[in-house]
Amino acid sequence: MAELGKNISVLLENATKNLSSTVNEAIQNKNVKLPSGLNAFLSNGHAQNQELTPSQVVEGLNSSSDKEIQTSLKYLVRLMTTKQNSDPELLQYFPHVIKNITSNNLRTKRLVYVILLRYNHMQQDIALLSINAIQKSLTDKNCINRALAIRTLSGIRIPAILPILILSIKRTISDSSPLVRSATAVAITKCFLLDSSFNKHRDLASALKDDSGIPAQLYNFLAILLSDTDSRVLSSALNCFYTIFPGYIDLIHPRFSHLVSKLIELEDYSKVILIDLATDYARLYLPKPAEDSMAAELTLLDSKLRSLIYSPSANVVLSLVRFYINVLPFKLDEIPLAKMLAKFLGDNEVTVYVLNEIVYLLDRKLVSFSDSQLSYYVPLPNELFKISELKVRILVKLLNAQNFDQIFAELVFLLNTASTQLKLAVVRLLNQYHGTPEQKAKIGQLYLSRLDSETEELLVAEYVTGLRIMVQNDLFGNIDVLLKLTGKLVNESELSPVARASIIWLVGEFSNHQYHDDKSLALGNFLPDLMRILVRDFREQEYMVKVEILTALTKMVSKELYASKQQGEEYNYESMLWKLFNLVLQFTKYDSSVDLRDRSRMIGSILPNVVYLDEDLTATTAIEFQQYYGQKAHVLERCADKLHEVELSILLFQTSKPAPVSTDSSANNNNINKYNLVTPQELNPELLEYYSELRAQEFQLKDYSQHKSMSHAARPPPVVSSATTINIEPRQSARKYKLQTLDDFLKEKGKMNVFGGSEDESGQEDEEDEEGEADELANDDDDAHDSESEKSS
Repeated sequence: MAELGKNISVLLENATKNLSSTVNEAIQNKNVKLPSGLNAFLSNGHAQNQELTPSQVVEGLNSSSDKEIQTSLKYLVRLMTTKQNSDPELLQYFPHVIKNITSNNLRTKRLVYVILLRYNHMQQDIALLSINAIQKSLTDKNCINRALAIRTLSGIRIPAILPILILSIKRTISDSSPLVRSATAVAITKCFLLDSSFNKHRDLASALKDDSGIPAQLYNFLAILLSDTDSRVLSSALNCFYTIFPGYIDLIHPRFSHLVSKLIELEDYSKVILIDLATDYARLYLPKPAEDSMAAELTLLDSKLRSLIYSPSANVVLSLVRFYINVLPFKLDEIPLAKMLAKFLGDNEVTVYVLNEIVYLLDRKLVSFSDSQLSYYVPLPNELFKISELKVRILVKLLNAQNFDQIFAELVFLLNTASTQLKLAVVRLLNQYHGTPEQKAKIGQLYLSRLDSETEELLVAEYVTGLRIMVQNDLFGNIDVLLKLTGKLVNESELSPVARASIIWLVGEFSNHQYHDDKSLALGNFLPDLMRILVRDFREQEYMVKVEILTALTKMVSKELYASKQQGEEYNYESMLWKLFNLVLQFTKYDSSVDLRDRSRMIGSILPNVVYLDEDLTATTAIEFQQYYGQKAHVLERCADKLHEVELSILLFQTSKPAPVSTDSSANNNNINKYNLVTPQELNPELLEYYSELRAQEFQLKDYSQHKSMSHAARPPPVVSSATTINIEPRQSARKYKLQTLDDFLKEKGKMNVFGGSEDESGQEDEEDEEGEADELANDDDDAHDSESEKSS
């Protein structure tokens, strides 16, 4: 058994060596014939990553074997898409690639088209040699080849081919295949953009008045495509209209009902274009709808849109919602908006836009959710922060008396388990919530309970900010909250600077009010001792804390000064608050912060003090208040003179502050807001009859479904030089198409301009006669199509 196993292993090893040597020999020498299965393996697997030398690429491109040509073309396409800065290397193969454009193999032709579209503008002379071959493909029996030909011809970025492209579009626009007509719409867009790139300062409105100009011809071609009955053609035509003629509604007026009737059959991107177009059109050109009366066009549009309510495309649903918001808001109750939008909560990219749309609707009270639907908007652990933040925003907007406990419990759970970034978002959104006093009390208790255990400074600051908003909105109703915050200010030295500054600001605001109950009186009597504790560590405090201490002391002292003046009594300069005020002024007068020194100088110029009135005081001099009652009594006299200006300090520091208004960041979501907005203009009643006449205009409905072949398949396309104007050869019976090079064509036709006419007058006359014949043939085809469509209707 051991010897048998050894023999089998030797046999397999020899077979592997023979196979590898055969494969290597086959790669190096193409004359070696391999089995069909091994050939398929090499062509599909090994050759995909095979590196070819320049000589091998050129040899493959010039080979007579389609497989070798495709191998070289695939290698070039792979380099083109994966290798950076590969253009100089690939341009050397461009002439050899163009030679294969006449191949009958569809795969080969597609690969050549890909490379041609990439490098045609870099080697224009060589790219122009492919024009005749592409034109020949326009009469191919295969509709795929015809569609590829017109798309490729329009993708060549050489302005000299514009006349040729216009003629080709004129031919393919009446093709029996909807695939070709759809590709023609794409060609119209590319032709317009190519022409516009070389006429950047052209006025489109004036250019459309010139019937012989390119924009006017493309405008007429687009009108024909918009009259098509095939939904695929209409989809491409609407995209073309939206890209190059978005404001020219004259194309839409007579075809509005026709387009709406095809809405359900269109592609999703075209549905969005048409619905958005219909939204603006209804406001500008249709009478304002009411519940009991609507225009026939709106009734048709409403019936079509209702079948798109459960469309799988989020873009279609968002455009549908935009239509009903701006045109038929009284029908929003009949549409299940909550279910429509909730089904898209999965894909991250789509979810962001859908959630923003829900926030937009909630802000305007246009949508409502049941309690069973709230679970859709609970943030999940692995979601993006942006999605979680939007879901929390929706939950906060949905808070009411019935579901407050349910949603509040979810928000508390997030504060215990979520990331710091999401916790901050939850607290900020709760700070913006305007609920009942009982609900605000629950939120306040939550903030106070978490202040002791929270270690994140930003979260502590947000808790204090929320409490500050509550206290400022109802000071005496939340006096207990202020007392607890004051206790934390004294007992806890690890509060963040933002939290300390917010509490000190609240204390200063509280000092401006009159005290009514025992709690407020007790807190008012405690204020001097509180300020004494804060001033003790003034030098070590952060900048924002120093500013709030100075501001709070200024409010308290100005209140005392004004009260003594109102009562006609002399101010008691032995007050603890006045002494603390002077001490803080001395600290801030020599502080390192420029802003703090400016604030100190401004306050010192308004209120009586000894820091700025006594010239002997310096940064290192201790203030001895006793000497101002004896030796330096003149300083107090100057302070008494300043009491006459105390009203200014009252205006600055004692004016009551308005309640804070929380700003909702969803208002800054410009993308959704801009999308849902429509033109503010509405229909002028005097023009209603005129617009009705425009919509009643007749147009030729193009129905090519009864034609089995191209209307122009019997006649070959004109052979046109890329460097000349359109010049159609006279038709001859049984004339065989002859593929010519550019030089041969120029020798026969003579020298001509790129965009103008021929220098030879006889050439111009022949061109006009031949164009007339081509137009007559096209008109005959159109008349035949119209008569057949009338018979069928």
